[in-house]
Amino acid sequence: MAYSATLSAVDLHGFYGEVSSENLVENKVQYDQIGQKFLSEKYGAVGAYASRGVVNALVVTVSEDLTGEHEGTTLRDALSAALGAATTETITFSAGISEVYISAETLTVNGNVTIDGSRAGGNITIYVTGDFSGFTITGEGVTVNMVNLTIDGSFNAGTSVSGGAVTFAGTADPETGAASVLNMKNVTIQNFNVKGTGGGLYARSGIVNVERSFFLN
Repeated sequence: MAYSATLSAVDLHGFYGEVSSENLVENKVQYDQIGQKFLSEKYGAVGAYASRGVVNALVVTVSEDLTGEHEGTTLRDALSAALGAATTETITFSAGISEVYISAETLTVNGNVTIDGSRAGGNITIYVTGDFSGFTITGEGVTVNMVNLTIDGSFNAGTSVSGGAVTFAGTADPETGAASVLNMKNVTIQNFNVKGTGGGLYARSGIVNVERSFFLN
């Protein structure tokens, strides 16, 4: 994969100049000249990309659940980028992030991905603040790994859905018969009050593996 672009001396993830438009797919994971992943966002009409649009798409840098035009990478952005990749990608969080909010709508996961909340001060805390499950896992034969996370419903007065933190509804791959799998390792799910089936986690189908994890309150 070749790109006609130059690297900024200040920001190695920043492309300046013209980028061949046929080599870039909008809102997909791409690779720059030093092998770093980034999310391409198109600016202009002829394939010019501003440095703001060339970021490491899989590192969350914004706590808020922003939609529309915005700076930085939200968890929603990172998930979209990861699910658009050909391989299983890992979402991580920048050093300045300790908590993240899911407030706009559920995060739909319909492909293979790992979300790793490891940080020096402890796990990343994801707060779910709306009347929906934080994560809704669908898809056929998918594997979703959640590692080193706390998913918290403290700011949610109560949700009418099933599974305040996670609704797992992945089905088997129709060709191979492989089941969808949710792996949870060092995950705490807490403070959810739901009116549907299941409190923090509702597994409607598939296989759920839980290791060193807690379901509280």
